[in-house]
Amino acid sequence: MNHAPAGPARPPRQLLPSQQPAPPPRAWPARHKAWTAILSVIGLVVVLGVASVIAVNLVTTGTASGTAPCGSPTSRASSPAASLASRQAKFAGVIRASLAAKGLSSSSTDAQLAGVGARVCSARQGGATQATLVSTWASAPRKFAMSAKKFVGTAEKYLCPQFLPQPAAVLLSLRGNGTESSRSVVVTQPALQVKYNYDCSSFGDSGSFIADFETANQNSLDFDDLSIANALSPGGAETITIYPQKTGRQYHLAVNSQCDWSITISTSGS
Repeated sequence: MNHAPAGPARPPRQLLPSQQPAPPPRAWPARHKAWTAILSVIGLVVVLGVASVIAVNLVTTGTASGTAPCGSPTSRASSPAASLASRQAKFAGVIRASLAAKGLSSSSTDAQLAGVGARVCSARQGGATQATLVSTWASAPRKFAMSAKKFVGTAEKYLCPQFLPQPAAVLLSLRGNGTESSRSVVVTQPALQVKYNYDCSSFGDSGSFIADFETANQNSLDFDDLSIANALSPGGAETITIYPQKTGRQYHLAVNSQCDWSITISTSGS
């Protein structure tokens, strides 16, 4: 039997560099550290943006006790009332009370609720009427548990009371017989309501009744004379509207009659 000649063992075969197996690839974040940092920042911004959008939405939950229907606490991070103007805090309080009366609550902050009410004031300042705003706030019953008219009125009352409709107010009221002139009053509205009546039975069959609402100086170039009545009859009564041209000026009532009469001039309200 032939045997291999004795001698030192042959060293194992060495692989050339080109034949070495490639190392496993590193993970994408390790290979692109700069992009990883940038995308992380972008992701954080997106998350914060979504969170802010959710916070701005007026969300009404099903209970007023601060617990969501599933039993978990409701997030309500209300701004401290001290950080809001007093009227803004009162407005938000009325909204929350209205929701609570229906067993509801809002996760919106007081500042967010006041911001919605401020939109009513901005529209009023831009010339929108109360009736127009009532028709546009059809969602008020669902969001605030109050009618659209009450929501608009609440915003006006607490946030912009200057736009509240003003009730009619008596400007002048005069009663007499014969010729008489009233005290002067400052007119601030472009339309006034006048109610008058006269009775000439004490004079005879018929008498004259002449009444005017006028500025003081008849010789002035900007003199304004508004005729209320110029009648010759046994008597009568009527309600009319007059339109002073000199708002901010003083007017007075001038009556010339043989009859018993009474006249009331009121603002028309708004």
